[in-house]
Amino acid sequence: PDRIKALLAKVTKHRKQVEAADEGFDRVLNSLEGDRRRLFQTNLVVQQRILLALLRWHEESLRGGLALHEGNRQETLARLEAALKAVRSVRDAKALASYGHWKHWYRGDKKMNVSAIEKLAEEVVEAYRKAQ
Repeated sequence: PDRIKALLAKVTKHRKQVEAADEGFDRVLNSLEGDRRRLFQTNLVVQQRILLALLRWHEESLRGGLALHEGNRQETLARLEAALKAVRSVRDAKALASYGHWKHWYRGDKKMNVSAIEKLAEEVVEAYRKAQ
């Protein structure tokens, strides 16, 4: 649990920093048009949202592991479900970049392999529900 708590502190700090990075995104997006707007959205906004979703998934997974270690079944399930929701939000971020020149950019994505993470998260939630 000590190693998990230390890692959780790092992930939480990183997540907060990535969250803070988007404070001016709407203002900048609203000031841009056409190709400039699409470039900013695709190359910064989308990437920030994907990273944020993955950090939330990691953070919630760690919190779920700690709750499981502490024997808190209700909290464990809540954290596992939150982790699943976070990883599913990667799809929403990818959709923002799926148009024009970038329409098929994430098709068959194997580098992040978010579909495998999502499938694993679904299996963990389902297995935990059945075990209760």
